[in-house]
Amino acid sequence: MHAPRDDGFPADLRKHELTLDPYAVGRRLIAEEHVASEAVIDDVVAGLLARPEVDYIHVRDARAGCFDFRIQRQRD
Repeated sequence: MHAPRDDGFPADLRKHELTLDPYAVGRRLIAEEHVASEAVIDDVVAGLLARPEVDYIHVRDARAGCFDFRIQRQRD
């Protein structure tokens, strides 16, 4: 298991076309967002996390389809 990090969105991945998959509790996929511009990544992530049903987001490379990392909602 990897240790949690809060370094922000990895700079080297911002240049990639990405797919963001937000999940609800119980591993229920809610949507799929494609991001082709690094300028909007933070806004898309913030918008997804603003949805109360989103528990976490999987970030994948849109071209290769491989899993890059998970964004976990911060709990109080």
